[in-house]
Amino acid sequence: SAQLDIYGNGRITEKDFRLFVKGYTELINGVNETAARLLDSLMISATRNGLQNTLTTLPIKEYLDMRGLKDEKEIREQVKGDIDALERISFEYKGTGKNQGAWLKVSISGGTVGQIKNGDIIFRFNQDFFDSFKEGEGNRFLYMYFPREALTGSVKLNPWKYWLGRKIAEHKRMNIGKPNEDTISVQTLIDACPNYPTYEKVMQGDRAISRRIIEPFERDLDALSPSILWEY
Repeated sequence: SAQLDIYGNGRITEKDFRLFVKGYTELINGVNETAARLLDSLMISATRNGLQNTLTTLPIKEYLDMRGLKDEKEIREQVKGDIDALERISFEYKGTGKNQGAWLKVSISGGTVGQIKNGDIIFRFNQDFFDSFKEGEGNRFLYMYFPREALTGSVKLNPWKYWLGRKIAEHKRMNIGKPNEDTISVQTLIDACPNYPTYEKVMQGDRAISRRIIEPFERDLDALSPSILWEY
């Protein structure tokens, strides 16, 4: 769900995870998808290095490869806007141990201005945000099973692919070794897709349930192949 306050600040809320965006109305659809893809790419790079350093360097050419893109000039302009978006976001998660049940809030950015320098994307994470990825064996924000296909391709052609892939990766990490490791409900996946058409809204309109709800869902799951193969 998403909410706005009178100052144009926004909050995107899930069960155990919240994202608070300052200046929400200045961003496209809140946390725009390319900013989310950049965040995941930076975290994948940091995870590869064992989450040892909050200062993360991701070569532009590697990011282009991760995203399946070729136009370096275009991606440079996009990254500048996405870094600005990430620096406006604070992250909230449910605490554990002494803070169990409380919502803990930290910024994603560590305060040092992100930039592109000498062909690299440079971004410093907030230490508390960074540490939240290391806490607990079942922490769902680790990137061990993130499908490459979720980061590639056109947002216009496959608007739900990124969100579906991300949710499946989170689910697998949370349930590794459990009977439901490779099973997730359709509703859970749809709930992970911002502004996915609801049954009620479609029925109030053209009633094209198959075209507007079922077919896009199956199409974008298929687009996660070969990393993810699925069946009902």
